[in-house]
Amino acid sequence: MRKLQVAALTETVLEGVPLPADKKDLLAYAEQQDPPAEVREALARIPEQEYRALDDVAEAIARVQPSFDPPCPGTPEPESDEPPGGEAYTDPSAESGRIRDEPETLEYEEQLVKEPEK
Repeated sequence: MRKLQVAALTETVLEGVPLPADKKDLLAYAEQQDPPAEVREALARIPEQEYRALDDVAEAIARVQPSFDPPCPGTPEPESDEPPGGEAYTDPSAESGRIRDEPETLEYEEQLVKEPEK
């Protein structure tokens, strides 16, 4: 019998057990129901802990819920260059909206505003 089938059968056998219950209580209740051997074996393998719902017991027998462990962050990549704006990038009092390290008139701007020759 597959694990999922055993988990479902175990939930059926344990229907009515007072919860929360530990492994010992679950085994004792199951024995009163005269369960199949697969159920006895599955309950014998579950971890010693308190179970608050039959779904928790079934999950201990056959994992079906996805794990929500956050992915392990990798090592950050080194920066490829200076941040835009240089030191002003992290300066909250820096003046925004203009280029600080360039001349007032850029070369291409000079070409655009050449005076016509006479």
